[in-house]
Amino acid sequence: MVNQINDVPGSKLINVQENSNSGKGVKSEQPVSTASSPPQDSVKLSPTAQQLDTLKELISTAPDVDQAKVDAVKAALDAGELNIDANALAKKMLELESM
Repeated sequence: MVNQINDVPGSKLINVQENSNSGKGVKSEQPVSTASSPPQDSVKLSPTAQQLDTLKELISTAPDVDQAKVDAVKAALDAGELNIDANALAKKMLELESM
């Protein structure tokens, strides 16, 4: 036997059957599955996560090398306008390696 309660918020369809094991007519309730769709999962990102996602997209589209700067340094080297201190450069390279 199925009892259905209509117009009650949150009500479920319940299947009520007599328990055949006990001769006392005790009824047990078992939920009956309804034909509703399963709830959908959703994710909401925090503002910080949204900002990180935006930054990730910007970084991925940015070039790895600033070609204009590289060209300017090459031109300055070719023209002899750029003086490089070899000792200072070596010192900085050693500092970088020791990190």
